[in-house]
Amino acid sequence: MNRIRFAEGGWVLVLALLVMLALAAWALAPAVLRVVDRPLGDGQDPASYKFDLSQLTLPDTAPLQVALLHRDMVPHRTAIPGVMSAEDASKEASRKGPFLTTDDLVIGVTMNGKARAYPLLLLNVHEAMGDMFDDVPLVVTWHWPSGVTAVYDRRIDGLARDFGVSGLVAGGGQLLFPINTDGSVGGEPLIAQFTGTQVTGPQAADAPITLTPIAHDFTTWGQWREAHPETDVVAGDPLMKRRYKDGKPDTYFHSSGLLFDVPVPDDGPAAKSAAVVLEADGHTQCVTADDVRHHGGQLQLSVGDSGPTTIELTDGGRRLVINAAEGVTLRRGLWHVVHAFGPWESRLKR
Repeated sequence: MNRIRFAEGGWVLVLALLVMLALAAWALAPAVLRVVDRPLGDGQDPASYKFDLSQLTLPDTAPLQVALLHRDMVPHRTAIPGVMSAEDASKEASRKGPFLTTDDLVIGVTMNGKARAYPLLLLNVHEAMGDMFDDVPLVVTWHWPSGVTAVYDRRIDGLARDFGVSGLVAGGGQLLFPINTDGSVGGEPLIAQFTGTQVTGPQAADAPITLTPIAHDFTTWGQWREAHPETDVVAGDPLMKRRYKDGKPDTYFHSSGLLFDVPVPDDGPAAKSAAVVLEADGHTQCVTADDVRHHGGQLQLSVGDSGPTTIELTDGGRRLVINAAEGVTLRRGLWHVVHAFGPWESRLKR
């Protein structure tokens, strides 16, 4: 049997084999890298997400649970987003509707006479969005499974920090984490979106990180624009248009089921009914949609030494509209997460 010697052309076969191996490696590299470099978390064990889970300070009613397959699975936005005018946001574009319609929900923030709207159609996807508004570094958050809206000054010890979405929940509520400033991954503490307070990690039990809440409205675009004609609007990422379109969780709010196993008493409000905690002068008052409904759809009360706060039901009883007195901090969410982070100082007596 004749054999091809290297000098007689065997080198061609060797070269072809090397090229084929290189092509195979190139084709398989993305899959291999996804396995090797995939974000931390295995979808089952909270410890696999590599946060600092020491000094856990969550109440028994807010168990720590896995929500996503890995950390940072939600595409949070840490960069300062672009903005558009109210006119451009409502303008009819060719062959498609406006960016925002009258009934679209937004989180609205005002500072020193300036107003900015953060559309839920973006936050349904990003859940946490960093911004610099009127020289104040903000993180604007919305967690649709728990119905929590929260806006915080994102400075910790005077330094503006970026925040990520952990992939873990407590009491069905989102847990955020400050991204390490040195670019490393792992060892970060967890902060409850609902309270803005550190719940794991160093000093969580004695001197926890506590983010400063920023007053905000949760309303429709039509109502926000009418109240603030000169508002601007946060723009979306052009590369995520399809995801924004497909990311609306509307059907979730028309069902009774929860995404997470959260202990909620059977003798109280429905787990997904709207609720709010009012805080002022060291006092708290928890109000649910049932409370407001019992008072004819509108309720007025005072917390501590604050003036009167008015609460109304809207959207068929699915949303609370709150006109808060000065000095009152609001924490909005569905009853299951509000209950989980209690007990609160008082609830309305009927």
